Amino acid sequence: MQTGSHDISGLSHKPSLPLGSLLFRRLDGLLIVGELVCGALVWFLEAGTNLPIATYQGWVMFVAVTFFILTFIQFVIYLSHVPERNIDAWKMADILYNSVAFGMYLSASVLLANLLATYSLSGNSFYGLNVAAVIFAFLTTLFYGMSVVFGIRRGKFE
Repeated sequence: MQTGSHDISGLSHKPSLPLGSLLFRRLDGLLIVGELVCGALVWFLEAGTNLPIATYQGWVMFVAVTFFILTFIQFVIYLSHVPERNIDAWKMADILYNSVAFGMYLSASVLLANLLATYSLSGNSFYGLNVAAVIFAFLTTLFYGMSVVFGIRRGKFE
């Protein structure tokens, strides 16, 4: 058995963030890509509809646009290997960011689903777009929740 950084027992291994090309080769990296794709779909689908309560649509749009932009910034930062300089702080920031995103997306998803169920929007020409937005909002929420779990698992190895 070797000692040092190449310890074959795996005890010295610390799972890291999906940096660089790992964004496309690891599940936790693909979750970020999924958050971007599904978040953009929520944004575009909601932008193309008209809900009876404008403040609800405003909240959903705020959450979708804000977290699309922030996740895109996160994606670029991870792609450029910036977190290598202080990996432990970035791991904690990743957990906090994804936790906030999960909570806010969950609130927007439930709000949108409740609005769709409460108001008889089935006669509305935008009904299909709203249903698709609800589905993608919950899918995005799931992706952020899974990112939180991966982040916590990374932190347990310290």
